[in-house]
Amino acid sequence: VGSLPTGVGRYRQFVKAFPASGTRVVIRVERAGEHAATAGIDFVDSSGKLVATMEGSECVMDAGLKGAFAGNELGH
Repeated sequence: VGSLPTGVGRYRQFVKAFPASGTRVVIRVERAGEHAATAGIDFVDSSGKLVATMEGSECVMDAGLKGAFAGNELGH
């Protein structure tokens, strides 16, 4: 099911800028229902250091979003 972010309770960044080499995203689902979810999200660098964190990240989930996202793809 596709999901769309709707809000963030709190965002904290512990470095001036995200590393050019990228980060790993770690998501902890805190609550999940049929049409919505809340999670904590950590951004971790290649050495395991916490770069940033989002608390209370909320999203809406709907099967109808699949068609809207069909052409999307992440760049490298």
